[in-house]
Amino acid sequence: MKHLLFDFDGVIVDSFQIAFETTNLFLTNKMSENEYRARFNGNIYDTKEIDVLMHQNQEDNILDENDPFFKKYVPLLLEIEPVKGIKEVLAELVKMHQMSIISSTISEPITRYLKKYDLDYFESVYGGDIDKNKRRKIMAYLEKYNITPNEVLFITDTLGDIEEAKSTGVQAIAVNWGYQAEPTLKLGAPVCVVHKVKELLTVIKKM
Repeated sequence: MKHLLFDFDGVIVDSFQIAFETTNLFLTNKMSENEYRARFNGNIYDTKEIDVLMHQNQEDNILDENDPFFKKYVPLLLEIEPVKGIKEVLAELVKMHQMSIISSTISEPITRYLKKYDLDYFESVYGGDIDKNKRRKIMAYLEKYNITPNEVLFITDTLGDIEEAKSTGVQAIAVNWGYQAEPTLKLGAPVCVVHKVKELLTVIKKM
């Protein structure tokens, strides 16, 4: 049985526009959409102006819903329905796999979102409040379940995530309905790039 780790934003919910617009609300030097997408070539929190924005009121550098970005972003997020078809795919996958979420968004709103839209298929949510670094979160997952990297797949929509997964030995499946386009995703050499939601089920079943 493969363990499946899912990114949240972009894969399960199409949140790009609200994330982009909310970020620009707080930036003095506004980003274009392409500039914002490019920030996901690595870890989004490695972008200094975004990292500062996310927790500018927090002395302890821990993310929470009182941070300016999330205070604006979370209510908007909760009003966006899941990507069409993803619920049905997840409902099938959970019959065969243990699934968790690895995300840069904070954990509690993700949990609320999953409950609101009847997507309670995930064992755990590892949000940005747990650790900003997805590599460390993946390593923590491997340790928790005492499994090897080849027992895990990470499903994501950004080059940065693919690279962080690769650094742990975990293979990534990329989806092209999220934050970054196929040419960018292919730079990370994922197992494959999935173009339609239903294809995700077929691809994972073959692995």
